[in-house]
Amino acid sequence: MDRTAPDNNPQCGILQPQGLSATAWLEAVVDISRQIANLEALPTVLQSIVRVTTELANADVAIIALLNQEQLQLVVRCFAAKQASIQSPTACETLNFSMAMCAVEEERTLRFPQDRQAADAMWRCPMLVQPLQTAVAVPLTLDGTCIGVLVAGRHTSEHFTRRDASGLEHLAHQTVIGSRRPFNRTRAYGTRSARDF
Repeated sequence: MDRTAPDNNPQCGILQPQGLSATAWLEAVVDISRQIANLEALPTVLQSIVRVTTELANADVAIIALLNQEQLQLVVRCFAAKQASIQSPTACETLNFSMAMCAVEEERTLRFPQDRQAADAMWRCPMLVQPLQTAVAVPLTLDGTCIGVLVAGRHTSEHFTRRDASGLEHLAHQTVIGSRRPFNRTRAYGTRSARDF
């Protein structure tokens, strides 16, 4: 069951507040934009994004993962969890989470289970102690190419709303903007991998 009032009209996006949460999403995007404009270190910006994701989307976990050089695996670049008992993944750990790869392959935001039913195995990821019950995965697209994904998940059956997805799409956009400098440098060498972060 959605935790908010009926989803916003898609044309409204997050810029038409339906209460404090819409305002909070907008403030978060502005704050991340400010960090990027101030040339803060990319790991700091990414950590801010996953932290804000857990807070505003009421997510138990938030993950930013990038495709490796072979474009076959998602590699974790940043992780946040509401509970300190959830261990953070080690640097460059592979995100074996089928739903995240679905969003990357289809290059569109997917809410599970609303937009796509998922088999039991798709809810499990070795780096998460407890399987998720609901999730939203937003592809990170740079110059028309999907380079990774922003994932938010819950251990409860509480669904993510379209407004949650819209807010996460704005944060995903900020993730790509923040990462443009490293990617622009590496593109000259024909590589674009998680190691470049």
